[in-house]
Amino acid sequence: MDGPVSTTDDKPSGTPQKFSDDGTYTFFWRAHTMTALILICCVLGYVSFIEDVPQDSSYNHQRGVIAVVIIFLVIGIIHMPDGPFIRPHPVLWRLVLCISILYVLMLIYILFQTADSARQLLSLFDPALGVPIPEESYAEDCTIYTPNNPNGSFHNVEIKLDVFVLCHAFGWWAKVSQSDCAVNMHTS
Repeated sequence: MDGPVSTTDDKPSGTPQKFSDDGTYTFFWRAHTMTALILICCVLGYVSFIEDVPQDSSYNHQRGVIAVVIIFLVIGIIHMPDGPFIRPHPVLWRLVLCISILYVLMLIYILFQTADSARQLLSLFDPALGVPIPEESYAEDCTIYTPNNPNGSFHNVEIKLDVFVLCHAFGWWAKVSQSDCAVNMHTS
């Protein structure tokens, strides 16, 4: 299929009709394999032959991983198959698929690491991730209203209401708002 599909009012309902294209949108519906290949070769040629090599190995590892991820995403956007979604554009959904594949590969890699080396690996994304978090007990004292507490009457609620509780509540709300029972069963 060369372009987007639409149904029009002058044809029977459900009959796919191609948009009349004036040339402004066809760029986004053509394959750009050679363009991406030339661009990737130019960038890699610049990095390998012209740019000075930094001597910091941690920085070089970080740059190498970022380069591999970017090249995988570009190649994946071009060559991954189209999924069931065409709006807003199939390239977006191919990008989502490539990011999902990278995420699963990263999780598999972390699975084979020790806890300390996994923390050090995650500290490359955010330096605050390199330290273990303190254990939080959410079921220690379930009293909602504590009038004699010097920190406040709703102190137990305030200290237990963190981002995890809010995300959990948002997930429950999203599941309830869906009307498809099969989707609810899979997301539970």
